[in-house]
Amino acid sequence: MTEIPDLGVVQTRRKTSLAVAAIFGFLLLVTTGSLWDHPMHRSFEAVGTYLIALCIFGRVLCSIYISGQKGTEIIAIGPYSVCRNPLYGFSFLGAVGVGILSGSIIVSIVFGLVTWIVFRGVVVQEEVFLLSKHGLFYSDYLNRVPRFVPDFSLWDSGGRIVVNSNGVIRTFTDASLFLLAIPLIEVLEFLKETGRLPLLVALP
Repeated sequence: MTEIPDLGVVQTRRKTSLAVAAIFGFLLLVTTGSLWDHPMHRSFEAVGTYLIALCIFGRVLCSIYISGQKGTEIIAIGPYSVCRNPLYGFSFLGAVGVGILSGSIIVSIVFGLVTWIVFRGVVVQEEVFLLSKHGLFYSDYLNRVPRFVPDFSLWDSGGRIVVNSNGVIRTFTDASLFLLAIPLIEVLEFLKETGRLPLLVALP
C-alpha cells in the first residue's frame, strides 16, 4: 500500500531544498563569469529579465485561479486546464532567467536542472496525496492534463472565479524576489570587472 505523504512535510522539504539550492546558486554566481562578449552578454540579460517578468506574471495569474485552494480542491480551469503544475513551471522559468542573467548558458542549465529536480520530487508526492483525497476526479485530471509541459489546446477559461486578494498579493510579493537577482548580478559583475572579487572560472 502506498504511503500517503503529509503535504506540510513535503512543502517544508521543498522550501529547505530550494534554500540550499539558492545558496549553491549564489556561490556559483560569485565564483563564475561569462565567456561571451559584451553585446552577447547584454542579450542574455534581456532574455533573463523577460523570463523573470514572465515568471512573476504567470505566478500571479495562477494565484488568481487557485485562490489558496491547493490541496483542498482540484482547480482545472485557466492555467490549470493546460498544465497540472503551472506555478512550479513559472518558477522554473524564473530560475532559468536568473541563470541567464549571469551571461552563462551552463549556469542557466544548472539552475533550471536543480529547480526541476526539486519540483519533480514534490509533484510526485503531491499527486499521491491528491489521488488519495479526490479519487477518480483527480485521476481523470491527471490522465488528461500534462504534468509540466502545457497543452494549450486544452485551455478552459472557466466561469466566474472567486479571487483571494491576500493570496494574490502574497504570491506577487514572493515572485518579485526574483527581481533581486538583477541588481545582485550587476553588483557581482562590477566587483569582478574592477578586480575586487576574484573570477575563478569563465563559463560559456
